[in-house]
Amino acid sequence: MHTNHTPEQNDEAVSPVIGVILMVAITVILAVVTIGYTMAMPQNLHSDTPIGITAGQLDENTVKITYIGPPRADEIAAITATLYAPDGTQLGTLTITDPIQGQAYSLSSGATPLSSALEHVVIVARYWDDDESVILDTYL
Repeated sequence: MHTNHTPEQNDEAVSPVIGVILMVAITVILAVVTIGYTMAMPQNLHSDTPIGITAGQLDENTVKITYIGPPRADEIAAITATLYAPDGTQLGTLTITDPIQGQAYSLSSGATPLSSALEHVVIVARYWDDDESVILDTYL
């Protein structure tokens, strides 16, 4: 007596256990990629904070620096203004801590009078996280 046995056909492509493992693995990979992308984003957003400051010649030896804003000056640790002669030599430096909105400050060139040529003024803001950015770079 001879019988024909046909094997059972399995229509499922993947077992349920392997499907769950794959779904968890994909979720973990997406979480790692999202965290990696978030951590790679720039943390310094100071460049988006507008700082208003002006520089102009007050007299033959002095440059007037006026701090206009922002009102949130609590982000700024110090503002440093440096005056350079037309030949590039440094004539004077002024550091402003706790700047006051609307306040004018004097940057002296010392005994060297300002010439009729273009003196170079560079003003740098230093934030509480020790990040620095140039907020004014001009010639008088």
